[in-house]
Amino acid sequence: MLVQIKQMAEQNDFIMVSKIAHKLKSNVQSVGLSNVYELLDDIEAMKYSSKDDANFLSALYTITECCNIAVLKVDKEVKLL
Repeated sequence: MLVQIKQMAEQNDFIMVSKIAHKLKSNVQSVGLSNVYELLDDIEAMKYSSKDDANFLSALYTITECCNIAVLKVDKEVKLL
C-alpha cells in the first residue's frame, strides 16, 4: 500500500492517496502503531498539497520506516516460535 501511495502521489492523484491511506490505517492501528495512524490520518484528510510538500514527504518517510521496523520485529518474534 505504501508503494501505491507513492505512485498515486507521483501522479498527483491525492484522492486515491487518501483512499489508500484510509485502508492502511486499520492495519497499523491493529499492531499499535499509533504515530503512523496519526500520519495516515493527516494524509487521508489531504492536508498536503503536492507530492513535493516537505511535510508529506516527511510523513511518508516516517510511515515507511516505522512499518519496516514493525515487520522486522514481527519476523523476529515469528522465528522465536
